[in-house]
Order: sequence, then structure tokens, then C-alpha cells
Amino acid sequence: MIVYDAECAFCRAQIRAIRKWDRGGRCEFVAAQDPDLPDRFPQLQGTDLADGLRVILPDGQVRLGADAVHAIAQRLPAVRWLSPVYRLPGVGALSRRAYAWIAANRHALNRSCQTGSCRL
Repeated sequence: MIVYDAECAFCRAQIRAIRKWDRGGRCEFVAAQDPDLPDRFPQLQGTDLADGLRVILPDGQVRLGADAVHAIAQRLPAVRWLSPVYRLPGVGALSRRAYAWIAANRHALNRSCQTGSCRL
């Protein structure tokens, strides 16, 4: 299960890419704005879903940000080759920092948000 910000054009673009890589339909996508989300996944209650992508693993564990991207890569054959790179010394920590910066600046990184056509 992938939880993303459906009100963010940058986030929607990333989800479109993941959908293309998910040729086997392994992932379920749920908008952070879905009113049923707290009932379906109580482990997300009280968290700020605006701070990054979430992946909920089959056992209920939650991965955030770069760790969520890694969890996605592990499950999708098209990008699985990226998964071992994340475990190299320092790569995980660097990925988390980069993801945090991107998440904080995602609206500025999206051209439609810069031109005023972004819904936000």
C-alpha cells in the first residue's frame, strides 16, 4: 500500500512513474486525503502525511520517505536492481536527507506550481 499526497502535482507525477513500473499490479495506491485512511490504517493516525510518501508493508509496518521508495523498489522487478544500492554504506542516510529536501521543496520543483497552474 502506497500513501501519497494526491493534492501535490509533483507527488502525482511520481505515482504515475511507479504505476508504470508496477506492471504486475503489486501496489495499491491511496491518497493521503482519503477519508477512510485512518480507519483502514490506524498506525497512520497522528502522523503528518504531508512530510512524505508512506508504504505500509503486509505486516503493518510503515516506511516513510526514502525508506518507502526503497520498499517499493524491492517489490517491483523493473527497478529492483536499485534496491541493493540503498544498503551500501551511507547511501540510506544520504537518500533520507535528499528525500527530506525534495519533500520540503516539492512544490517549487514542479513546473506547474511555479507557473501558477498548480492546484495548490
